[in-house]
Amino acid sequence: MHCVMGALPAQAATRIITLERARLPDLSHAVVLLPALNAATDMARALQRAAAAALLLPQMMTLRGWAAQIPMDRPIAGRVAREAVLYEALASRGWLSSTDLWAVSRELGILFDELTMHAVGLPATVEEFTAQLEQAYRARRGEALQFEARLVHELWHALSRDASSLDAEAAYRLRLSRLAREVTAPVYAVGLSRLSRTEQDFLEACATRVPVHVFAEDHALADCGITNALASAWPSQADAQDLPARARRLGAGWPQSDLQPHLRFFGAASAEEEAQAVDVTVREWLLAGKRRIAVVVGDRLTARRARALLERADVLVRDEAGWALSTTSAATVVSRWLDVTAGDCYHRDLIDLLKSPFAFHDWPREARQQAVWRFEHYVRDANVMTGLSRFIALAERHDDAEVRQMLLRVQRGMAAMGRGRRSLSRWLAALDAGLIEIGVRDGLAADQAGEQVLELMARLADELSGIRLAVDFAEWRRWLGREF
Repeated sequence: MHCVMGALPAQAATRIITLERARLPDLSHAVVLLPALNAATDMARALQRAAAAALLLPQMMTLRGWAAQIPMDRPIAGRVAREAVLYEALASRGWLSSTDLWAVSRELGILFDELTMHAVGLPATVEEFTAQLEQAYRARRGEALQFEARLVHELWHALSRDASSLDAEAAYRLRLSRLAREVTAPVYAVGLSRLSRTEQDFLEACATRVPVHVFAEDHALADCGITNALASAWPSQADAQDLPARARRLGAGWPQSDLQPHLRFFGAASAEEEAQAVDVTVREWLLAGKRRIAVVVGDRLTARRARALLERADVLVRDEAGWALSTTSAATVVSRWLDVTAGDCYHRDLIDLLKSPFAFHDWPREARQQAVWRFEHYVRDANVMTGLSRFIALAERHDDAEVRQMLLRVQRGMAAMGRGRRSLSRWLAALDAGLIEIGVRDGLAADQAGEQVLELMARLADELSGIRLAVDFAEWRRWLGREF
């Protein structure tokens, strides 16, 4: 095998054109499954080159995208709704009273999705499941193991008993099952790796009805140190050896690394220096004529800084990782508003909120800034630390109608938030009402990150509309922070 990184699309295209020659130039009847949609451009070019002619291209999509075309007759419960159900089940049992139940609920949801995707069912009894864990862990039965078995077993079956909706992974399995019974087009799977048991079963079921061809790199036959090094670092599921064993095996076959001329290491002393190194290196590569450049970073903050530096130099970057909303000024103003409403309106939290460009967005900017500056001056002179009623009294004492109006809007917004125990969706509705009252919602709607905050809140409210779990303000705020 000739070793060329990224040669798989060309190899697959040549074979597809050979198999479909009788129907050329029309390939629109066929389905090409890809690991990601951004691989479609390379695949289309490879098909055009292999055919040496214009083509009607096949349908190119991911396996999940293809399955999503199959309608379902039952609603699909989103991740957030399932985590709320798990949270309620955990809270009602009182097993983990001192633990962040939202974090546990999310981890359990991920575990249950993996069990579903790999077609793993749990035994009917806790005793049987405990015995399975003993065998898997090669450990003696103890309190910790028994507790783990009981927790996972009970919550798994609690979710399974809810027949009113499906979780996303169960829906994916059902869609693949139905698709396998209805498929009429030849299927070409290119570069799909680490398929779950469900996905492997799907392709096997399709093969009983239509031609199915799977194209993957044959690392075992590849006469290439780079290919073998990457295959050793990220092995197929069939390779169960640990990393040191794989490294020794690779070293025995390839004592001189083919990767060495292609790698450079730079010891950055800080995240800023790391971002600057990315900026300089990318621009050097562009000047050298390179056009296909990917940057992989360890955290989003470094990614955002590197992107800012590159765009300052007029280098456009397509950010496929995005960023955590919690790091944006749009989320910060929401957090500051919750700080204000959580306590007795501490003066620093209130002033930070009023200074935000998102707050009172319906007022002229200069008038708003002047009013906030005067209010800060009143607070400092009077040495008032907390209490919204005291702040309003200060505005009245100075006969400052604008500051008083601003603070009265904060008061109405706090009243809209309320207190007590409410469902997650009702808390979200109260938050929205409060943000409208203080003019923050209009400010968010005029900002790119702010729009994402509003879209997230709307999606969460919609997904949780049928969930009756009631929590207090502090627990709801902890949950919202995780979602941001």
